[in-house]
Amino acid sequence: MNLTHTFLAALGLFLLDAVPASAADKVDTETFIGWSLYHDSCVTCHGVGGVGTALAPDLTESLKRLSATEFELKVLNRYLLEVPSEDAMSETRTAVRDAFIREINKSEIADATGMPMPEWKHNPIVKRNIDYIYRYLKGRSLGVIGPDRPEIFKE
Repeated sequence: MNLTHTFLAALGLFLLDAVPASAADKVDTETFIGWSLYHDSCVTCHGVGGVGTALAPDLTESLKRLSATEFELKVLNRYLLEVPSEDAMSETRTAVRDAFIREINKSEIADATGMPMPEWKHNPIVKRNIDYIYRYLKGRSLGVIGPDRPEIFKE
């Protein structure tokens, strides 16, 4: 199942009347859970609505390029490795090792606060609901969900 396509279909059903950056955006229950979990776990560093702070990057921009799987890997494990092309790997076995080390160093470099991105895989609530957090942030990234608390769409 492609979570991105499922998410976009859900947005089409539940957010037809949504206006970007509106205080009264309406979302389905799962996306609301994503909003709630984001604000319980991520807002301190990434800011209200995921727009970034001095502590952490703007997730509305990050989700323009990260797939649901890449987002899950990054959030749960802290690392998202970029493996070199086959040509680079055939030239030398150290290319893979070097890419791995670069990614770890990049992820471990602490910002001015001294706090790198936490690893969320040991938090059962975040781990179980990571796709809902992705849905919320993807909606923010697409501009169909505003930064304020959304309402749950009721039929």
